[in-house]
Amino acid sequence: MTVSNIKIKVSKELLETVFYALNNGEFGIVEDVQHINKGMDKLLNYLPERLPFFDCLYMEIMDQLRIKQIATFDKHFNNKGIEVIGQMNS
Repeated sequence: MTVSNIKIKVSKELLETVFYALNNGEFGIVEDVQHINKGMDKLLNYLPERLPFFDCLYMEIMDQLRIKQIATFDKHFNNKGIEVIGQMNS
């Protein structure tokens, strides 16, 4: 939603459409303290490189779910064994 709103600046109508499509029950929401703890471990293991906690959490969840690609403008995912799709040169 942030990318659609801030980076791409889609219309209000498209933002609403995407939001409700993502929340129609077709996608599962992962809530697990174990993932959060492992995300923190990942953050500590990347030091001295400073990565945002949520990026580390996303990488941990991706590892657990065997997800190899991410659509993002965030450069923190580069060179982490994850294929970044849709990234624009800036």
